[in-house]
Amino acid sequence: MTMSLVVSLLTLVLIAGALLWLRRRVNRALDSEEILAELRDEVNGLLREMNQTTERNVALVEDRITRLSELLRRADKSLQLLQREEEKSAVSREVYDNLRLQARRREAERRIDGPEPDGSADDVPSLKDRVLALHRQGIAADVIAARVDAPQGEVELIISLHG
Repeated sequence: MTMSLVVSLLTLVLIAGALLWLRRRVNRALDSEEILAELRDEVNGLLREMNQTTERNVALVEDRITRLSELLRRADKSLQLLQREEEKSAVSREVYDNLRLQARRREAERRIDGPEPDGSADDVPSLKDRVLALHRQGIAADVIAARVDAPQGEVELIISLHG
């Protein structure tokens, strides 16, 4: 009987020790300070990650803004160049229209006046024939204009109409 009493007492002490140990673990696990500390650590970790991600995203956006600014600068430069070229083209069209009008007037005057009586028109090639002959030889319009003593615009007009 003493032996069973000793075993029972020993078992009771072990059970009581286990219960105390288990109660301490549960209290520690449920301790609000420890839970708050773990939550703070986790929230701080999340905030650090969010700050790093935000900084990386801001850097990417700033880089893209820089690239877009450069592209806009190039586009503005191209637009200015295009506008200057369009203005030059408009001036050229106006000059060619005026030359074409002058050529038509001269042709109309020639038709009205009729052929020259001494036949000299047949002996000397016309300006158009001389310009086209020189153009076929590969001579530039400015050189042709100097040789035939005519404005360069008129030479270019003749080449564009008949060349």
